[in-house]
Amino acid sequence: MKAVHRFAPEAGSRWTRQKCLSGVGATLGLALATSAQTTLHTIVDSPGLFGQSVRSAGDVDLDGVPDVLAGVPGGGPEYCSPAAGGWVGVYSGRTGARLYQIFAPPNSIDLMGWSVASIGDLNGDGRPDLIVGAPHWPGGVQCGKGQVRIYSGADGSLLQALVGTGGLPSGYELFGISVANAGDVNADGTQDVLVGATYGQNHNGEGAGYARVFSGADCSTIHTVYGNVASEQFGHSVSGVGDVNLDGFADFAVGTPFSTYAGGCGSVRVYSGADGLILHFFNGQPGCIGRWVAAAGDVDADGVPDIASSGGAGAVVFSGSTGAVLLNVSGYAGAVHSVDGAGDVNQDGHADLVVARLTSARIYSGFDGSILYSYAGPVNHVPSVAAAGDVNSDGLADVLVAWPGLSQVKVQLSGCPVPTTYCSAKLNSIGCLPAIGFSGVPSLTVGVDDFRVQATNVRSYQLGMLIWGKVQTSAPFGGGTRCVGKPFRRTQLQGSGGAVGLVDCSGYYSFHFSQAFMAANGLQAGDVVYAQYWSRDPGYSPPNDIGLTNAVSFTVLP
Repeated sequence: MKAVHRFAPEAGSRWTRQKCLSGVGATLGLALATSAQTTLHTIVDSPGLFGQSVRSAGDVDLDGVPDVLAGVPGGGPEYCSPAAGGWVGVYSGRTGARLYQIFAPPNSIDLMGWSVASIGDLNGDGRPDLIVGAPHWPGGVQCGKGQVRIYSGADGSLLQALVGTGGLPSGYELFGISVANAGDVNADGTQDVLVGATYGQNHNGEGAGYARVFSGADCSTIHTVYGNVASEQFGHSVSGVGDVNLDGFADFAVGTPFSTYAGGCGSVRVYSGADGLILHFFNGQPGCIGRWVAAAGDVDADGVPDIASSGGAGAVVFSGSTGAVLLNVSGYAGAVHSVDGAGDVNQDGHADLVVARLTSARIYSGFDGSILYSYAGPVNHVPSVAAAGDVNSDGLADVLVAWPGLSQVKVQLSGCPVPTTYCSAKLNSIGCLPAIGFSGVPSLTVGVDDFRVQATNVRSYQLGMLIWGKVQTSAPFGGGTRCVGKPFRRTQLQGSGGAVGLVDCSGYYSFHFSQAFMAANGLQAGDVVYAQYWSRDPGYSPPNDIGLTNAVSFTVLP
Protein backbone atom coordinates (compact mmCIF):
# COMPACT_ATOMS: atom_id res chain seq x y z
CA MET A 1 0.00 0.00 0.00
CA LYS A 2 1.29 3.43 -0.92
CA ALA A 3 2.20 5.54 2.10
CA VAL A 4 0.08 8.61 2.68
CA HIS A 5 1.86 11.60 4.20
CA ARG A 6 -0.44 13.53 6.50
CA PHE A 7 0.98 16.93 7.31
CA ALA A 8 0.22 18.05 10.87
CA PRO A 9 2.18 20.52 12.99
CA GLU A 10 4.38 19.34 15.80
CA ALA A 11 4.02 21.00 19.19
CA GLY A 12 5.24 24.58 19.19
CA SER A 13 5.27 24.79 15.40
CA ARG A 14 3.22 26.75 12.89
CA TRP A 15 1.35 25.38 9.88
CA THR A 16 0.13 27.93 7.34
CA ARG A 17 -1.79 28.00 4.11
CA GLN A 18 -1.68 31.45 2.54
CA LYS A 19 -4.59 31.78 0.14
CA CYS A 20 -3.30 33.55 -2.98
CA LEU A 21 -6.73 32.86 -4.38
CA SER A 22 -10.12 34.47 -4.82
CA GLY A 23 -12.35 34.97 -1.83
CA VAL A 24 -9.56 36.03 0.52
CA GLY A 25 -11.19 39.38 1.31
CA ALA A 26 -9.74 42.56 2.68
CA THR A 27 -7.63 40.80 5.30
CA LEU A 28 -5.15 39.64 2.67
CA GLY A 29 -4.44 43.14 1.44
CA LEU A 30 -4.01 44.51 4.95
CA ALA A 31 -1.71 41.70 5.97
CA LEU A 32 0.57 42.32 3.03
CA ALA A 33 0.48 46.10 3.13
CA THR A 34 3.62 47.78 1.78
CA SER A 35 5.26 44.42 1.12
CA ALA A 36 6.70 43.50 -2.23
CA GLN A 37 4.62 41.58 -4.70
CA THR A 38 5.98 38.51 -6.40
CA THR A 39 7.52 39.33 -9.78
CA LEU A 40 6.15 36.74 -12.18
CA HIS A 41 8.15 37.94 -15.19
CA THR A 42 10.92 40.42 -15.82
CA ILE A 43 10.70 41.04 -19.56
CA VAL A 44 13.91 42.49 -20.99
CA ASP A 45 14.14 43.61 -24.60
CA SER A 46 16.04 45.97 -26.87
CA PRO A 47 16.90 49.45 -25.58
CA GLY A 48 15.24 52.58 -26.88
CA LEU A 49 12.78 53.38 -24.07
CA PHE A 50 11.37 49.85 -23.96
CA GLY A 51 8.24 50.09 -21.84
CA GLN A 52 7.80 53.86 -22.19
CA SER A 53 4.19 52.89 -22.79
CA VAL A 54 2.82 49.65 -21.37
CA ARG A 55 -0.63 48.08 -21.22
CA SER A 56 -2.29 44.73 -20.94
CA ALA A 57 -2.74 43.36 -24.45
CA GLY A 58 -5.65 41.16 -23.49
CA ASP A 59 -5.44 37.46 -24.28
CA VAL A 60 -4.06 37.69 -27.82
CA ASP A 61 -2.79 34.07 -27.94
CA LEU A 62 -6.01 32.61 -26.46
CA ASP A 63 -4.26 30.62 -23.72
CA GLY A 64 -6.47 32.01 -20.97
CA VAL A 65 -3.85 34.47 -19.65
CA PRO A 66 -3.79 38.20 -20.45
CA ASP A 67 -0.67 39.25 -22.35
CA VAL A 68 1.56 42.34 -22.28
CA LEU A 69 1.88 45.19 -24.79
CA ALA A 70 4.96 47.45 -24.59
CA GLY A 71 5.93 50.44 -26.72
CA VAL A 72 9.51 51.34 -27.64
CA PRO A 73 9.33 54.80 -29.27
CA GLY A 74 13.07 55.33 -29.58
CA GLY A 75 12.94 58.96 -28.50
CA GLY A 76 10.75 61.72 -27.07
CA PRO A 77 7.99 63.78 -28.70
CA GLU A 78 10.20 66.87 -28.82
CA TYR A 79 12.63 65.19 -31.19
CA CYS A 80 12.41 64.55 -34.92
CA SER A 81 15.44 62.39 -35.55
CA PRO A 82 16.22 59.22 -37.51
CA ALA A 83 16.61 57.33 -34.22
CA ALA A 84 12.96 57.85 -33.33
CA GLY A 85 11.39 55.15 -35.50
CA GLY A 86 9.98 53.00 -32.74
CA TRP A 87 8.30 49.61 -32.44
CA VAL A 88 6.01 47.65 -30.14
CA GLY A 89 6.28 44.18 -28.68
CA VAL A 90 3.64 41.73 -27.48
CA TYR A 91 4.65 39.26 -24.76
CA SER A 92 3.04 36.15 -23.31
CA GLY A 93 1.47 36.66 -19.92
CA ARG A 94 2.01 32.97 -19.20
CA THR A 95 5.73 32.70 -20.00
CA GLY A 96 6.99 36.26 -20.56
CA ALA A 97 8.30 35.26 -24.00
CA ARG A 98 7.94 37.66 -26.91
CA LEU A 99 5.04 36.66 -29.15
CA TYR A 100 5.83 39.13 -31.93
CA GLN A 101 7.14 42.62 -32.74
CA ILE A 102 5.64 45.34 -34.91
CA PHE A 103 8.08 47.80 -36.45
CA ALA A 104 7.69 51.29 -37.84
CA PRO A 105 8.19 51.60 -41.60
CA PRO A 106 11.85 51.60 -42.75
CA ASN A 107 13.69 54.90 -42.20
CA SER A 108 10.68 56.20 -40.29
CA ILE A 109 10.89 58.87 -37.62
CA ASP A 110 7.29 58.50 -36.51
CA LEU A 111 7.87 57.75 -32.78
CA MET A 112 5.74 54.64 -33.06
CA GLY A 113 4.91 53.15 -29.66
CA TRP A 114 4.80 56.39 -27.69
CA SER A 115 1.24 55.39 -26.79
CA VAL A 116 -0.37 51.93 -26.87
CA ALA A 117 -3.67 50.35 -25.89
CA SER A 118 -5.61 47.14 -26.28
CA ILE A 119 -9.09 47.10 -27.75
CA GLY A 120 -11.69 44.41 -28.23
CA ASP A 121 -11.96 42.18 -31.28
CA LEU A 122 -12.42 44.52 -34.24
CA ASN A 123 -11.79 42.07 -37.11
CA GLY A 124 -13.90 39.15 -35.90
CA ASP A 125 -11.12 36.62 -35.28
CA GLY A 126 -11.91 36.18 -31.59
CA ARG A 127 -8.79 37.98 -30.34
CA PRO A 128 -8.35 41.49 -28.93
CA ASP A 129 -6.63 43.95 -31.24
CA LEU A 130 -4.09 46.72 -30.60
CA ILE A 131 -3.95 50.52 -30.91
CA VAL A 132 -0.54 52.15 -31.44
CA GLY A 133 0.21 55.86 -31.66
CA ALA A 134 2.91 57.25 -33.99
CA PRO A 135 2.72 60.99 -33.25
CA HIS A 136 5.68 62.00 -35.46
CA TRP A 137 4.37 60.41 -38.64
CA PRO A 138 5.22 60.93 -41.52
CA GLY A 139 8.50 62.64 -40.68
CA GLY A 140 10.34 65.14 -42.84
CA VAL A 141 8.87 68.63 -43.04
CA GLN A 142 5.60 67.26 -41.71
CA CYS A 143 7.12 65.49 -38.73
CA GLY A 144 4.53 65.54 -35.99
CA LYS A 145 1.36 65.34 -38.04
CA GLY A 146 0.74 61.96 -36.46
CA GLN A 147 -0.91 58.65 -37.21
CA VAL A 148 -2.65 55.93 -35.19
CA ARG A 149 -2.50 52.31 -36.34
CA ILE A 150 -4.78 49.45 -35.43
CA TYR A 151 -3.11 46.04 -35.56
CA SER A 152 -4.39 42.51 -35.37
CA GLY A 153 -3.82 40.98 -31.95
CA ALA A 154 -3.34 37.60 -33.61
CA ASP A 155 -0.23 38.40 -35.64
CA GLY A 156 0.43 42.15 -35.62
CA SER A 157 -0.76 42.74 -39.17
CA LEU A 158 -2.05 46.24 -39.94
CA LEU A 159 -5.84 46.54 -39.93
CA GLN A 160 -6.31 50.30 -40.27
CA ALA A 161 -4.46 53.62 -40.08
CA LEU A 162 -6.06 56.81 -38.79
CA VAL A 163 -4.84 60.38 -39.32
CA GLY A 164 -5.79 63.74 -37.85
CA THR A 165 -6.77 67.04 -39.38
CA GLY A 166 -3.27 68.50 -39.80
CA GLY A 167 -4.55 71.99 -39.03
CA LEU A 168 -1.19 73.80 -38.88
CA PRO A 169 0.62 74.68 -42.14
CA SER A 170 3.29 72.13 -41.22
CA GLY A 171 0.65 69.60 -40.14
CA TYR A 172 2.27 69.40 -36.69
CA GLU A 173 -0.31 68.33 -34.11
CA LEU A 174 1.04 65.12 -32.50
CA PHE A 175 -2.06 63.13 -33.39
CA GLY A 176 -1.59 59.86 -31.48
CA ILE A 177 0.37 61.32 -28.56
CA SER A 178 -2.29 59.48 -26.54
CA VAL A 179 -4.56 56.58 -27.46
CA ALA A 180 -7.12 54.54 -25.56
CA ASN A 181 -9.91 52.03 -25.83
CA ALA A 182 -12.93 54.31 -25.52
CA GLY A 183 -15.32 51.47 -24.78
CA ASP A 184 -18.52 51.13 -26.79
CA VAL A 185 -19.26 54.84 -27.16
CA ASN A 186 -22.07 54.53 -29.70
CA ALA A 187 -23.58 51.33 -28.26
CA ASP A 188 -23.26 49.38 -31.52
CA GLY A 189 -21.62 46.36 -29.88
CA THR A 190 -18.05 47.27 -30.97
CA GLN A 191 -15.46 49.05 -28.86
CA ASP A 192 -14.25 52.37 -30.22
CA VAL A 193 -10.91 54.19 -30.53
CA LEU A 194 -9.98 57.40 -28.69
CA VAL A 195 -7.06 59.56 -29.86
CA GLY A 196 -5.52 62.76 -28.52
CA ALA A 197 -3.78 65.43 -30.66
CA THR A 198 -2.23 67.73 -28.11
CA TYR A 199 -0.90 70.34 -30.56
CA GLY A 200 -3.89 70.28 -32.86
CA GLN A 201 -5.06 73.73 -33.93
CA ASN A 202 -8.72 74.69 -33.73
CA HIS A 203 -10.70 77.91 -33.53
CA ASN A 204 -9.30 78.46 -30.03
CA GLY A 205 -5.73 78.71 -31.25
CA GLU A 206 -2.54 76.76 -31.89
CA GLY A 207 -1.86 74.04 -29.34
CA ALA A 208 -5.39 74.14 -27.96
CA GLY A 209 -5.58 70.49 -28.95
CA TYR A 210 -8.41 68.07 -29.61
CA ALA A 211 -9.47 64.49 -29.05
CA ARG A 212 -11.43 62.29 -31.44
CA VAL A 213 -13.46 59.12 -31.05
CA PHE A 214 -13.45 56.79 -34.05
CA SER A 215 -15.87 53.95 -34.57
CA GLY A 216 -14.28 50.57 -34.05
CA ALA A 217 -16.67 49.16 -36.64
CA ASP A 218 -15.90 51.42 -39.61
CA CYS A 219 -13.40 54.10 -38.40
CA SER A 220 -15.88 56.92 -38.95
CA THR A 221 -15.69 59.87 -36.55
CA ILE A 222 -18.16 59.65 -33.67
CA HIS A 223 -17.08 62.71 -31.64
CA THR A 224 -14.42 65.41 -31.79
CA VAL A 225 -13.91 67.55 -28.70
CA TYR A 226 -11.64 70.60 -28.49
CA GLY A 227 -9.42 72.47 -26.05
CA ASN A 228 -10.49 75.95 -25.03
CA VAL A 229 -7.23 77.91 -24.89
CA ALA A 230 -4.13 78.05 -27.09
CA SER A 231 -1.19 75.98 -25.79
CA GLU A 232 -3.14 74.24 -23.01
CA GLN A 233 -2.46 70.88 -24.77
CA PHE A 234 -5.89 69.37 -24.46
CA GLY A 235 -5.60 65.71 -25.49
CA HIS A 236 -2.25 65.05 -23.85
CA SER A 237 -3.98 62.13 -22.14
CA VAL A 238 -7.17 60.25 -22.99
CA SER A 239 -9.06 57.32 -21.50
CA GLY A 240 -12.29 55.45 -21.74
CA VAL A 241 -13.86 55.58 -18.29
CA GLY A 242 -16.94 53.39 -18.52
CA ASP A 243 -20.57 54.48 -18.32
CA VAL A 244 -20.45 57.13 -15.61
CA ASN A 245 -23.99 58.47 -16.18
CA LEU A 246 -25.52 55.00 -16.56
CA ASP A 247 -27.22 55.73 -19.89
CA GLY A 248 -25.90 52.65 -21.69
CA PHE A 249 -23.15 54.49 -23.61
CA ALA A 250 -19.46 54.35 -22.66
CA ASP A 251 -18.08 57.75 -21.69
CA PHE A 252 -14.54 59.11 -22.05
CA ALA A 253 -12.10 61.55 -20.42
CA VAL A 254 -9.51 63.97 -21.81
CA GLY A 255 -6.64 65.53 -19.86
CA THR A 256 -5.31 69.08 -20.29
CA PRO A 257 -2.05 69.48 -18.36
CA PHE A 258 -1.52 73.19 -18.99
CA SER A 259 -5.01 74.44 -18.33
CA THR A 260 -4.99 77.35 -15.84
CA TYR A 261 -8.75 77.78 -15.63
CA ALA A 262 -9.72 79.52 -12.36
CA GLY A 263 -6.12 79.33 -11.16
CA GLY A 264 -5.98 75.56 -11.44
CA CYS A 265 -3.05 73.38 -12.46
CA GLY A 266 -4.36 71.25 -15.31
CA SER A 267 -7.83 69.84 -15.83
CA VAL A 268 -9.77 66.78 -16.90
CA ARG A 269 -13.07 66.76 -18.77
CA VAL A 270 -15.39 63.77 -18.88
CA TYR A 271 -17.63 63.53 -21.95
CA SER A 272 -20.84 61.67 -22.63
CA GLY A 273 -20.47 58.90 -25.15
CA ALA A 274 -24.06 59.46 -26.25
CA ASP A 275 -23.77 63.09 -27.36
CA GLY A 276 -20.22 64.32 -26.65
CA LEU A 277 -21.35 66.85 -24.03
CA ILE A 278 -19.34 67.49 -20.86
CA LEU A 279 -20.47 65.48 -17.85
CA HIS A 280 -17.73 66.57 -15.42
CA PHE A 281 -15.02 69.24 -15.38
CA PHE A 282 -12.25 68.59 -12.85
CA ASN A 283 -9.89 71.44 -12.06
CA GLY A 284 -6.39 70.84 -10.69
CA GLN A 285 -6.69 72.29 -7.22
CA PRO A 286 -4.72 71.74 -5.08
CA GLY A 287 -2.84 69.00 -6.95
CA CYS A 288 -1.91 69.21 -10.63
CA ILE A 289 -3.79 66.89 -12.98
CA GLY A 290 -4.31 66.27 -16.70
CA ARG A 291 -0.94 64.93 -17.77
CA TRP A 292 -2.26 61.39 -17.31
CA VAL A 293 -5.85 60.25 -17.03
CA ALA A 294 -7.21 56.75 -16.49
CA ALA A 295 -10.27 54.71 -15.70
CA ALA A 296 -10.04 54.12 -11.96
CA GLY A 297 -12.76 51.49 -11.70
CA ASP A 298 -15.34 51.71 -8.94
CA VAL A 299 -13.20 53.12 -6.13
CA ASP A 300 -16.03 54.09 -3.78
CA ALA A 301 -18.12 50.97 -4.51
CA ASP A 302 -21.23 52.96 -5.47
CA GLY A 303 -21.81 51.12 -8.75
CA VAL A 304 -20.44 53.96 -10.91
CA PRO A 305 -16.91 53.94 -12.42
CA ASP A 306 -14.54 56.66 -11.24
CA ILE A 307 -11.71 58.66 -12.90
CA ALA A 308 -8.03 59.04 -11.92
CA SER A 309 -5.58 61.70 -13.05
CA SER A 310 -2.11 62.94 -12.23
CA GLY A 311 0.20 65.68 -13.36
CA GLY A 312 2.35 66.88 -10.49
CA ALA A 313 3.44 65.43 -7.18
CA GLY A 314 0.54 63.06 -6.76
CA ALA A 315 -2.67 61.61 -8.15
CA VAL A 316 -6.35 62.28 -7.61
CA VAL A 317 -9.43 60.05 -7.98
CA PHE A 318 -12.75 61.73 -8.77
CA SER A 319 -16.19 60.24 -8.33
CA GLY A 320 -17.80 59.36 -11.64
CA SER A 321 -21.18 59.88 -10.01
CA THR A 322 -20.76 63.23 -8.25
CA GLY A 323 -17.37 64.57 -9.34
CA ALA A 324 -16.20 64.76 -5.72
CA VAL A 325 -12.58 64.00 -4.83
CA LEU A 326 -12.43 60.45 -3.48
CA LEU A 327 -8.67 60.07 -3.03
CA ASN A 328 -5.79 62.51 -3.16
CA VAL A 329 -2.35 60.95 -2.82
CA SER A 330 -0.56 64.23 -3.50
CA GLY A 331 2.08 65.69 -1.27
CA TYR A 332 5.07 63.36 -1.54
CA ALA A 333 8.43 64.14 -3.10
CA GLY A 334 8.92 63.25 -6.75
CA ALA A 335 6.62 64.04 -9.65
CA VAL A 336 4.11 61.40 -10.69
CA HIS A 337 4.75 59.89 -14.12
CA SER A 338 1.64 57.82 -14.81
CA VAL A 339 -1.44 56.43 -13.11
CA ASP A 340 -3.92 53.65 -13.80
CA GLY A 341 -6.75 51.82 -12.15
CA ALA A 342 -5.18 48.66 -10.74
CA GLY A 343 -8.38 46.70 -10.23
CA ASP A 344 -9.33 45.36 -6.82
CA VAL A 345 -5.89 44.21 -5.73
CA ASN A 346 -6.84 43.21 -2.17
CA GLN A 347 -10.41 42.09 -2.84
CA ASP A 348 -12.09 44.46 -0.41
CA GLY A 349 -14.74 45.54 -2.92
CA HIS A 350 -12.98 48.82 -3.81
CA ALA A 351 -10.91 49.35 -6.96
CA ASP A 352 -7.32 50.32 -6.17
CA LEU A 353 -4.85 52.68 -7.85
CA VAL A 354 -1.33 52.16 -9.21
CA VAL A 355 0.86 55.27 -9.39
CA ALA A 356 4.35 55.74 -10.86
CA ARG A 357 6.72 58.38 -9.56
CA LEU A 358 10.44 59.09 -9.68
CA THR A 359 12.36 55.93 -8.60
CA SER A 360 9.30 54.00 -7.43
CA ALA A 361 5.74 52.80 -8.00
CA ARG A 362 2.97 52.30 -5.46
CA ILE A 363 -0.44 50.69 -5.21
CA TYR A 364 -2.89 52.64 -3.09
CA SER A 365 -6.02 51.25 -1.48
CA GLY A 366 -9.20 52.58 -3.04
CA PHE A 367 -10.87 52.20 0.35
CA ASP A 368 -8.66 54.46 2.45
CA GLY A 369 -5.67 55.56 0.34
CA SER A 370 -3.16 53.50 2.33
CA ILE A 371 -0.18 52.02 0.52
CA LEU A 372 -0.74 48.35 -0.28
CA TYR A 373 2.48 47.74 -2.20
CA SER A 374 5.58 49.72 -3.03
CA TYR A 375 8.28 49.00 -5.63
CA ALA A 376 11.63 50.72 -5.35
CA GLY A 377 13.63 51.37 -8.50
CA PRO A 378 17.03 52.81 -9.39
CA VAL A 379 17.82 56.41 -8.59
CA ASN A 380 16.62 58.85 -11.28
CA HIS A 381 14.63 56.17 -13.13
CA VAL A 382 10.93 56.72 -13.75
CA PRO A 383 8.59 53.76 -14.25
CA SER A 384 5.43 53.37 -16.31
CA VAL A 385 2.51 51.50 -14.76
CA ALA A 386 -0.68 49.80 -15.88
CA ALA A 387 -3.22 47.22 -14.82
CA ALA A 388 -2.24 43.71 -15.99
CA GLY A 389 -5.48 41.85 -15.41
CA ASP A 390 -5.44 38.56 -13.50
CA VAL A 391 -2.30 36.96 -14.95
CA ASN A 392 -2.14 33.91 -12.67
CA SER A 393 -5.89 33.22 -12.41
CA ASP A 394 -6.07 33.59 -8.63
CA GLY A 395 -8.91 36.11 -8.69
CA LEU A 396 -6.65 39.05 -7.80
CA ALA A 397 -5.78 41.96 -10.07
CA ASP A 398 -2.09 42.13 -11.03
CA VAL A 399 -0.07 45.11 -12.34
CA LEU A 400 2.64 46.01 -14.83
CA VAL A 401 5.61 48.14 -13.75
CA ALA A 402 7.95 49.10 -16.60
CA TRP A 403 11.39 50.69 -16.25
CA PRO A 404 12.15 52.22 -19.68
CA GLY A 405 15.63 53.30 -18.64
CA LEU A 406 16.46 49.65 -17.88
CA SER A 407 14.52 48.21 -20.85
CA GLN A 408 12.45 46.10 -18.43
CA VAL A 409 8.78 45.38 -17.93
CA LYS A 410 7.82 43.53 -14.75
CA VAL A 411 4.61 41.57 -14.25
CA GLN A 412 3.82 41.88 -10.54
CA LEU A 413 1.42 39.43 -8.89
CA SER A 414 -0.93 40.65 -6.18
CA GLY A 415 -1.70 38.96 -2.91
CA CYS A 416 1.26 36.59 -2.78
CA PRO A 417 4.42 37.57 -0.90
CA VAL A 418 7.90 36.95 -2.23
CA PRO A 419 9.80 34.07 -0.59
CA THR A 420 11.50 35.05 2.66
CA THR A 421 14.32 33.61 4.74
CA TYR A 422 14.03 32.88 8.45
CA CYS A 423 15.75 30.97 11.26
CA SER A 424 19.51 30.77 11.96
CA ALA A 425 22.24 28.89 10.12
CA LYS A 426 24.90 26.89 11.95
CA LEU A 427 28.54 28.01 11.66
CA ASN A 428 30.36 25.14 9.96
CA SER A 429 33.59 23.52 11.12
CA ILE A 430 35.82 25.71 8.95
CA GLY A 431 34.26 28.97 10.08
CA CYS A 432 31.72 29.71 7.32
CA LEU A 433 28.05 30.49 7.72
CA PRO A 434 26.04 28.69 5.02
CA ALA A 435 23.11 30.58 3.49
CA ILE A 436 19.92 29.56 1.76
CA GLY A 437 18.56 31.47 -1.22
CA PHE A 438 16.03 31.23 -4.03
CA SER A 439 15.39 32.29 -7.62
CA GLY A 440 12.38 32.25 -9.92
CA VAL A 441 8.67 32.05 -9.11
CA PRO A 442 6.98 29.07 -7.35
CA SER A 443 3.96 28.83 -9.67
CA LEU A 444 2.05 25.68 -10.56
CA THR A 445 0.88 26.88 -13.98
CA VAL A 446 2.43 30.14 -15.22
CA GLY A 447 5.93 31.50 -15.65
CA VAL A 448 8.93 29.64 -17.02
CA ASP A 449 9.02 26.87 -14.38
CA ASP A 450 12.21 28.21 -12.84
CA PHE A 451 11.82 28.19 -9.06
CA ARG A 452 14.95 26.94 -7.29
CA VAL A 453 16.10 26.80 -3.67
CA GLN A 454 19.86 27.11 -3.31
CA ALA A 455 22.54 26.92 -0.64
CA THR A 456 25.86 28.75 -0.82
CA ASN A 457 28.91 29.07 1.41
CA VAL A 458 28.72 25.38 2.31
CA ARG A 459 31.64 23.03 2.85
CA SER A 460 33.03 21.70 -0.43
CA TYR A 461 32.67 18.11 -1.63
CA GLN A 462 30.07 17.02 0.92
CA LEU A 463 26.73 15.32 0.45
CA GLY A 464 23.63 17.27 1.32
CA MET A 465 19.88 17.33 0.84
CA LEU A 466 16.95 19.72 1.07
CA ILE A 467 14.47 19.18 3.89
CA TRP A 468 11.04 20.65 3.19
CA GLY A 469 7.52 20.57 4.58
CA LYS A 470 4.47 22.60 5.52
CA VAL A 471 5.42 23.22 9.14
CA GLN A 472 7.73 25.92 10.49
CA THR A 473 9.65 25.34 13.70
CA SER A 474 12.81 26.29 15.57
CA ALA A 475 14.20 23.26 17.39
CA PRO A 476 17.70 22.28 18.61
CA PHE A 477 19.32 19.82 16.22
CA GLY A 478 22.88 18.69 15.45
CA GLY A 479 24.43 21.56 17.33
CA GLY A 480 22.31 24.07 15.46
CA THR A 481 18.65 24.75 14.66
CA ARG A 482 16.16 22.66 12.72
CA CYS A 483 13.87 25.11 10.98
CA VAL A 484 11.36 22.75 9.34
CA GLY A 485 8.83 20.98 11.52
CA LYS A 486 7.76 17.36 11.38
CA PRO A 487 6.68 15.63 9.26
CA PHE A 488 9.03 16.75 6.52
CA ARG A 489 10.36 15.32 3.27
CA ARG A 490 13.89 14.87 1.97
CA THR A 491 15.18 15.32 -1.54
CA GLN A 492 17.80 13.01 -3.02
CA LEU A 493 21.39 13.50 -1.91
CA GLN A 494 23.45 16.06 -3.81
CA GLY A 495 27.18 16.71 -3.94
CA SER A 496 28.23 20.23 -3.06
CA GLY A 497 31.19 20.38 -5.48
CA GLY A 498 33.49 23.33 -5.03
CA ALA A 499 37.10 24.30 -5.72
CA VAL A 500 39.16 21.32 -6.85
CA GLY A 501 41.58 19.99 -4.21
CA LEU A 502 40.52 22.44 -1.51
CA VAL A 503 38.56 22.12 1.67
CA ASP A 504 36.77 25.45 1.78
CA CYS A 505 33.32 27.03 1.62
CA SER A 506 32.92 27.03 -2.17
CA GLY A 507 30.26 24.31 -2.06
CA TYR A 508 26.83 24.89 -3.55
CA TYR A 509 23.48 23.08 -3.68
CA SER A 510 20.44 23.76 -5.84
CA PHE A 511 17.04 22.07 -6.01
CA HIS A 512 14.44 22.74 -8.71
CA PHE A 513 10.92 22.95 -7.32
CA SER A 514 9.48 22.28 -10.76
CA GLN A 515 5.80 22.48 -11.54
CA ALA A 516 5.78 18.72 -12.07
CA PHE A 517 7.52 18.09 -8.73
CA MET A 518 5.12 20.32 -6.82
CA ALA A 519 2.07 18.73 -8.43
CA ALA A 520 3.39 15.20 -7.87
CA ASN A 521 3.92 15.95 -4.18
CA GLY A 522 0.43 17.29 -3.65
CA LEU A 523 1.29 20.96 -3.28
CA GLN A 524 -1.64 23.27 -3.95
CA ALA A 525 -1.90 26.97 -4.69
CA GLY A 526 -1.83 28.80 -1.37
CA ASP A 527 0.32 26.25 0.48
CA VAL A 528 3.24 27.73 2.40
CA VAL A 529 6.38 25.59 2.16
CA TYR A 530 9.39 25.73 4.50
CA ALA A 531 12.79 24.42 3.38
CA GLN A 532 16.31 24.05 4.83
CA TYR A 533 19.52 22.41 3.57
CA TRP A 534 21.26 19.77 5.66
CA SER A 535 24.75 18.51 4.78
CA ARG A 536 27.63 16.45 6.13
CA ASP A 537 30.30 18.29 8.12
CA PRO A 538 33.11 15.85 9.09
CA GLY A 539 34.89 18.58 11.04
CA TYR A 540 32.43 18.04 13.88
CA SER A 541 32.03 14.88 15.97
CA PRO A 542 28.76 12.90 15.87
CA PRO A 543 25.95 13.63 16.46
CA ASN A 544 26.82 17.22 15.52
CA ASP A 545 28.56 16.39 12.22
CA ILE A 546 25.79 18.19 10.31
CA GLY A 547 25.83 21.43 8.36
CA LEU A 548 22.64 23.52 8.56
CA THR A 549 21.64 26.54 6.51
CA ASN A 550 19.01 29.01 7.56
CA ALA A 551 15.59 28.37 5.95
CA VAL A 552 13.27 29.82 3.29
CA SER A 553 9.50 29.97 3.23
CA PHE A 554 7.50 30.44 0.04
CA THR A 555 3.87 30.42 -1.01
CA VAL A 556 2.86 28.17 -3.90
CA LEU A 557 1.19 30.27 -6.58
CA PRO A 558 -1.52 29.12 -8.99
